[in-house]
Amino acid sequence: MNKKFSILMIMLIAGAMILAACGGRVAQPEEPESVEQIDETQPKVTELEGSGEMVTMYVGSEFVDCEGEGPQTCMLIKYSPDEEYQLFYNGIDGFTFEPGYEYELKVRVTPVENPPADGSSLRYTLVEQVNKMSAGEEESLPAADVTAGETALSGTAWVLEAYADADGNMVDVLPETDVTAVFGEDGSLSGSSDCNQYKTSYEVDGESINVNETIATTMMMCSEPAMQQEAAYLANLVPVATFAISGDKLTLHDANGHPLAVYAVQQDTSLVGIPWQVSHYNDGKGSETTVINDTTITAVFDEDGNISGNTSCNTYGASYEIDGANMTIAVPMSTMMACMDEAVGEQETAYLAALSTAATYSLQGDTLELRTADGALAVRYTAAEPMSLTDVSWDVTSYNNGRGSTVSPLIDTVLKMEFLDDGTITGNAGCNRYFGPVSEDGENINIGPLSATLALCSEPEGIMAQEQEFLVALQSAATYTIRDGVLDLRTAEGSTVVLAVPGEPETFDN
Repeated sequence: MNKKFSILMIMLIAGAMILAACGGRVAQPEEPESVEQIDETQPKVTELEGSGEMVTMYVGSEFVDCEGEGPQTCMLIKYSPDEEYQLFYNGIDGFTFEPGYEYELKVRVTPVENPPADGSSLRYTLVEQVNKMSAGEEESLPAADVTAGETALSGTAWVLEAYADADGNMVDVLPETDVTAVFGEDGSLSGSSDCNQYKTSYEVDGESINVNETIATTMMMCSEPAMQQEAAYLANLVPVATFAISGDKLTLHDANGHPLAVYAVQQDTSLVGIPWQVSHYNDGKGSETTVINDTTITAVFDEDGNISGNTSCNTYGASYEIDGANMTIAVPMSTMMACMDEAVGEQETAYLAALSTAATYSLQGDTLELRTADGALAVRYTAAEPMSLTDVSWDVTSYNNGRGSTVSPLIDTVLKMEFLDDGTITGNAGCNRYFGPVSEDGENINIGPLSATLALCSEPEGIMAQEQEFLVALQSAATYTIRDGVLDLRTAEGSTVVLAVPGEPETFDN
């Protein structure tokens, strides 16, 4: 029995030694390769705010080529000044990158719920641009408007570029719409939601901001897409919790760091010296109306306090006065041509009526808005492209009658001019069509000799005399200028020959 036990013990000890030897070999780790493994999706957390992680990111001075789903360019980032830059395939909401500069940023990182298969599971949102340094320079340059502060916020007019939809996705504002915000130093927040004016109040404490949930608006009706955009934008103002300003961009975030609205600094256009085209007007029934297709309504405000333009049927003029943001426009006077289309005539009547109800005006980028005393839209214009002598149908507003006076065309008559690219002029002299050569050199111009058709017109009285006076005046032109949307033809001595504004092209029968 003892012998059997001894043999068993010897076998057990031998087995244990063999296992120990094998186990020792299995436990030996392999020598690691000297390759730095970079985890691009896990930034180094320096602070936790809400459900978003606050990190410091350093951005390189250029984008580089990289491969994702296909060839693309990537930002270079690192999380410490001592690290090497690594490729960054995401974007940073609210951050405007300028090549040639390195940045130090505070960024909030939040998870994306149900990210797309080819998208990131993290969202990066700028909180503060701490530093902006020219590449290769050791001393940093002062960053403009980078610290979220009350002065920069309240001292700037902002125009909306994008806003969060119901799913939290950032969408661009609709084309040809202007949504604005002005954060007043008195704690007021006001602006245009494109369709209506709105006003509320706000409070700021450092980077934190609270917007009063009671938002007063006017009650104009607009197109369904514009109304939906307005509702989404105004709803986004209520949960705003923080803001960040980087360069000329303002981003409003909710408490979780998700962007709700992104604005850019508004660049204003001058009221005077710009040819304006009507995009919307008050139809007198409480609604904003767009201009009828294939018609154009224009307006030009000059430095002398006059407004003039064309309604696609008649030319009109009125005087105006401004006092700060207040504006008054006298009842317009117009020519009395009957409009071929009844709807165009109704549009003209409604527009001219709306024009005289203006009590205030505001310039928002390339948009001019006139509003009534109670805040309703009267007229909305957009700045037209700069005009040249050619490619414009000019409606004469006054001409030299040859007797020392500049007079307006007779009621129920239209005098038109079209300067063509082939070096000719054609138009309507009130009764007959005329045509002839034109040459120009800088601001110098020579018109004529002119020929005309030979029709005889009896109404209105004086139409044939007017035609003769106009054609004689036109051929005396020696110089021209286009200023404030007005074509001014003058003699060599500087006397006025013809004044005209853009109108609708006219089809002539031979």
